[in-house]
Amino acid sequence: MWLMTTKGRPLAAERVVRMCWTTGMRQNAIMFVDGDPKGYDEISLPDNWGLVIGANVNHRGNLAGSKQYAFKRFPDEKHYGWMADDNYPQTQDWSYIIEEIAGAWHLVHCKDNFVSEMDYANKELLYRTLNLGGGICWGGDLIRSVGYWAPPGIIQGSIDWFWTSLCGDTPLGIYLHNVTVKHDNWRTGRRAKDDNDNLEKDFVKKDVAHMTAYLKTQGFAELKERVLNEYHRSITA
Repeated sequence: MWLMTTKGRPLAAERVVRMCWTTGMRQNAIMFVDGDPKGYDEISLPDNWGLVIGANVNHRGNLAGSKQYAFKRFPDEKHYGWMADDNYPQTQDWSYIIEEIAGAWHLVHCKDNFVSEMDYANKELLYRTLNLGGGICWGGDLIRSVGYWAPPGIIQGSIDWFWTSLCGDTPLGIYLHNVTVKHDNWRTGRRAKDDNDNLEKDFVKKDVAHMTAYLKTQGFAELKERVLNEYHRSITA
């Protein structure tokens, strides 16, 4: 299954859905609306897309909440894919390509025409899965081994950082340079900056502080070791 989290961008979200359909995506999906629902109920969705408006996860909507919501309701999926409302698929059949590579255990991401167009040092982070491009897909067993799609205690910031810290520079992380899901981040000039891009909000700063501390703990080190061991057992069984 695939999830798109969106907030305050109904026109952009509708365009993402159109691009998904045009490029051959036919998997089941959810559009999770965080915050004001205005305009979203007017979007025409494919029959196998669900629209979730006003869901309360840990007393608010939010990015982490959308992933918690989806994983709780669909705990047995083969794959868990995610897009933002400024991610626009370009490669035909991209979602099937990504899922096939993700299999049961990998975190797969692809060219985003944003970080992928930066200097070599930034591109290298993508190849090492120390940064994530567009069209991100997790193998279902990887998510179930960790126990969650979004780390507890997080609202918005540092979710990607958790996963790159877990999977980066390991066999779990895979970057596909020949598949493109364009990321129209405001820094590209392809869209205006809005409140979703404000990293100075108190809860975002708290998220980053929380993750900074957690990634240094023995608990995280043990989690990473356990997940990698389970992966290696799965491929040698």
